[in-house]
Amino acid sequence: MAAYEGKLLSAREQSQLRLAQKGLRGERTRLFRDEEADPNKLVTTRGLIPSRGRKEETSQPDFMTQFFDELQVSNKSLREQIEEYVQKNEIESAQKEPKLNKDLKVQSAADFIASFEQTKPQKTYKAYWDEKRYSIGFGTKAKSKDEVITHEEAISRLNEATAKAKKDVIEFNKKFNYDWNEDQIKALTSFTYNLGRENLLTLIESGRRGTEEIADMILEYNMAGGKVEPGLTKRRKAEYELFSLGSIAD
Repeated sequence: MAAYEGKLLSAREQSQLRLAQKGLRGERTRLFRDEEADPNKLVTTRGLIPSRGRKEETSQPDFMTQFFDELQVSNKSLREQIEEYVQKNEIESAQKEPKLNKDLKVQSAADFIASFEQTKPQKTYKAYWDEKRYSIGFGTKAKSKDEVITHEEAISRLNEATAKAKKDVIEFNKKFNYDWNEDQIKALTSFTYNLGRENLLTLIESGRRGTEEIADMILEYNMAGGKVEPGLTKRRKAEYELFSLGSIAD
């Protein structure tokens, strides 16, 4: 057995010599078991064919990994921008009072009414047909279909008609014990200016309707000629909001 091992080593040495002559040095050492010699003994040998070495890991990521990394960073940046924008808008909205309510608080009843009757002041105003009658200026009754008045006269008639409408509102407020505040009186003054004393009495159902029901019913008076009129819808909504704002203030 020892002779066999000697021959084996001799052959191995000769093989290594031949490989060295051919420039094939440095091959990886391999281990195998010589079953005939000793199954438990490992024998060292070198392969005739150089083993393929383990590929060294590169620090540069592949294209897809780099692409997804950049995409993730981009999405995170976009998400942060959106969150910042939303938070900024929420803060601004919380700090900013609704424009309509803010304006209504500082307007007089006449200014509030005028905002629905004319968009721009004019030097003179001509009479115009308004469903059932000729009106002029800021929606007051014209004396004739050919009447023309100045801006100053239109303002004077506006203030006079507003005062009359407010007087009716205050009368019903006391008569039916409603205890309306200034905002509510202002809203109903606009309503009465536009639709008259009798419609105000119908709106409150001669004192039988409560405050919340009156507010809801204001929105129902938005028709002209049997059709819903956008201008009246806008006006009724503003009156409703002003009247409801007064309810909250109470």
